[in-house]
Amino acid sequence: MMVYFLLFFVICFLLTGAARRYALWRHALTIPEFRHHHLDPVPRGGGIALSITTIALNLVMYRYHLIDIGVARSLCFSGLFLLIVSLVHDVRPLNRRLRLALQFVAAALALVWYNRDLIIIFFDGYLYLNHWWLSALVFWLVWLINVNNAMNDVDGLVASQAFIMVFASACLLAITGETQWSVPLILVCAPILGFLAWNWPPARITMGDGGSSFLGLFIAVLGLFLAADTDLNLWVWLILMAPFVVDSGCTLVSRWFAGESLAPSSHKSHLYQILASRWDSHFYVTLLVWVIDWVWLFPFAYLSMNNERWGLVWFVVAYLPLVVLVWRTRSKLCPPAGMSDIND
Repeated sequence: MMVYFLLFFVICFLLTGAARRYALWRHALTIPEFRHHHLDPVPRGGGIALSITTIALNLVMYRYHLIDIGVARSLCFSGLFLLIVSLVHDVRPLNRRLRLALQFVAAALALVWYNRDLIIIFFDGYLYLNHWWLSALVFWLVWLINVNNAMNDVDGLVASQAFIMVFASACLLAITGETQWSVPLILVCAPILGFLAWNWPPARITMGDGGSSFLGLFIAVLGLFLAADTDLNLWVWLILMAPFVVDSGCTLVSRWFAGESLAPSSHKSHLYQILASRWDSHFYVTLLVWVIDWVWLFPFAYLSMNNERWGLVWFVVAYLPLVVLVWRTRSKLCPPAGMSDIND
């Protein structure tokens, strides 16, 4: 396993470096926001290298029977489709409605080969997600794609959250002695770390919407397979993704109450962006997410894994302080209603 881990780490690292050189040659640069003292343009689009490497890794894992054909098809076909969409968007920018429609296609592709029985247990009841519920999951997947896109303005943030979720899941499965998925999860960490080596603040290349869209869908679908095949139920996955869900959810609600557009041209009213601007640092914002994930959320994920019956309780207990903290901090630091649209 170690050989393949190092191999795909190096492949992603080298491809990201090549993507950076290509972006510099094409002058595909972006001016970093929320950074007062580092205004040098940064190459963009490095997430394409991460997408290619991860898709290739899934094919290799299928070749060596680490994942089955349903997992490989679901992750690879949907990821490849989003990769093609991002490449087309780079050449000829697509309008928002068309991109949203294509995201629905990618989410549908991911669920076409989801040949699992998915059951959510809460207290003394359960919810069996049959084909009708799976159809509704398409909307959830598309929402997570856009959540990942919205959280992509700070160096290392999206890649760090993806790595933490995958590695934390591997750690939880190792604790329970489940090895069937532990090895694939550890291997998936390799390309993420290979990209994060370039994207860690201060980033030498940014991920871009193509990479963040791919990771958003990939992580969400991976969670669905883990919930069906292992002790990592959906409560665990929802708890681990709390930083993105809470920030995006609170931002959406605050915009709605303020009468602002729910889909502005750029995402400048999220708390993580406000903190990055106040602290004049991408590093401390990304570090804060690492601390929240490991110190606060990981124990609740462990509790939910060991007692799924009370997963809803652990979910609420894990989320509630974060929601209160985000809401109170936003009320103190956010600009007045309407200012985000002026800044956009």
